[in-house]
Amino acid sequence: MTGAKFESIFPTDWVAKEQKSVPFEVLPVLYETLPASAEGAEDQILEIPESEAIERYLARKFNLLGDTPWEEMRIDAFVSSTKTLIYLAFSRVPTVRDPVQKQEMVEQLLEKAIPKWVGLHERYLKANGTNGHYVGLKLTLADIRAVIVIQMILALTENRVISAESTPALWKLWQTMNEIPSYVIWKESAGYRQLDAGYQIFIKTLLPPKE
Repeated sequence: MTGAKFESIFPTDWVAKEQKSVPFEVLPVLYETLPASAEGAEDQILEIPESEAIERYLARKFNLLGDTPWEEMRIDAFVSSTKTLIYLAFSRVPTVRDPVQKQEMVEQLLEKAIPKWVGLHERYLKANGTNGHYVGLKLTLADIRAVIVIQMILALTENRVISAESTPALWKLWQTMNEIPSYVIWKESAGYRQLDAGYQIFIKTLLPPKE
């Protein structure tokens, strides 16, 4: 969405060689090349570990954290709220082995956590004018994070919770994001299709069995 060029590199010999060479010995790690400031000097390589740090660094670099401390705080709050739901769905539920307990957590996700998130975020988006953004008229990290959750909710609820009729503000955000040319190109890429295939398999594990 920013037009920046990047390349995804996956480990080939992680445990034996590569793990010890990165900060904190975990992925992801972002490497950014800064051109040399003087002739004859070497390019500078920035090494940025930890997904939270990477996300905020890129968001700040590409003006996705607002223009003022107040806007940045609001964006952080929306992102944090969205991450809580993502954590429940993608981190907590999959780790539960007991089928009864897992079913209870899935029901909590579908019947409580998702409706609560939808209601609160619909209200805030309406307060911003139902214009497809959380803050003003600008694309922010909050918008990008929300699209992940909206896609999850649409898949899990078969469009019963979010729709143009029932949640026009969230639907407008969904439409706005899916009209950004660079986002559309990314969704058509092989990398996205590979991620989406795994995502669809995972979503099926969360869906309650059909009677």
